[in-house]
Amino acid sequence: MGEWDAGEPEDHAGARLSAMTDGAERYRLHDGSRVDPPHPATTYFAQRLQELAATTNVRTLDASARVRRLTPLRLQKLLKEQAPDLPVSQTQMYRYYHGEAAPRLDVVWELARLFGVSPRDFLPE
Repeated sequence: MGEWDAGEPEDHAGARLSAMTDGAERYRLHDGSRVDPPHPATTYFAQRLQELAATTNVRTLDASARVRRLTPLRLQKLLKEQAPDLPVSQTQMYRYYHGEAAPRLDVVWELARLFGVSPRDFLPE
């Protein structure tokens, strides 16, 4: 493997894109670990999830009835209510939201149900 270059640009997920001397692109995370860049479908899924979350508000059920943004944590909690047998942790939802992990089909299905869209909305054409 080649050496890592300094002065890498930062991507949307807070990782640093590094070019190795052999030309292969990899991400350097803040903790120093190095990973391959995400698959384009994973990136598209994350962008679509963020778009849907940004245009969807949730109202709290307490006395204040405040309207809140739909964050990865709130998404995870809503998924847990909707599909209690779906094993999605807060950490995993954060990874999906930021394009750091590809979701399983059952997760895509349940998120589509949650937003009232087709599961195909999460896939690039």
